[in-house]
Amino acid sequence: MYLIQLHRARLVCFLLTYHVIASSTNCPTSPLFLRLSNCTAAHTTVDSWGVKFSISTPPQYVCLVPSTVLNSTLVIDSKFCANNANLTTAQCESLCGNTFDTSTPGTAFKSAPNTVLAPNPVWADISPEELNAGNVLLQWPPDQHLSDYPIGIITSGENHNVGHLGLANNSEFLQSALAANLTTRNGFGLDAGSQSVANPRPGGLVLGGYDLSRIDGVVSRFQTDASARGRECPLLVTVSQLVLRFPTDRGPSDIKLVTPGTAISACVEP
Repeated sequence: MYLIQLHRARLVCFLLTYHVIASSTNCPTSPLFLRLSNCTAAHTTVDSWGVKFSISTPPQYVCLVPSTVLNSTLVIDSKFCANNANLTTAQCESLCGNTFDTSTPGTAFKSAPNTVLAPNPVWADISPEELNAGNVLLQWPPDQHLSDYPIGIITSGENHNVGHLGLANNSEFLQSALAANLTTRNGFGLDAGSQSVANPRPGGLVLGGYDLSRIDGVVSRFQTDASARGRECPLLVTVSQLVLRFPTDRGPSDIKLVTPGTAISACVEP
């Protein structure tokens, strides 16, 4: 179920999934917070946006974007940028939130069959290419980690950008965090933050709860539509008007992309 509300005139989405309480006596007493913002991969010039993780040992740093339609964590292979003729390597790596090199000496990456990944039926709509799979050590600040964690590796395709942190209903990340007693509930709260030029601010991903300081206004509840257009849809909306506004010396200049009276169904993915 999705919890949708307005925060300072900005749409903020929270997804609370199963609300399963862990049975261990060593459970954490508070939800776990992950910063969602501009992030720079260590020892590189890669600037991107998402949640910053390190993968394997020695650590390789990547930025991953929360996805509410995928169950797996997907990173982009280093060969992807080496074979991209339209962008420089630096441009491609920044677009991808850095890439992961499975052949780096000492890398604790264990190749595995794709069956180690949870089903990702939406992936066929995103890319027809097969994923490579393996297990790694996944870490994030300040000192949290998941051992022998399954990831999928994107090796080819078109129009890929930052890697995915899958948070759908069968999320491997959420289930693994719950099993490792890093969180008490198989759910999360998401504040996407803002990339506004005038007033940017970081967001946050809260495992096992949500950030009360980010809540304002009246709460509305919507069921996930799992059958919209034959795919899982986080929030199905109808767009009745869409305007692209450019600032000019004479004031805003509008281009109507969707005119009133034209209804378009769309899935909102944070």
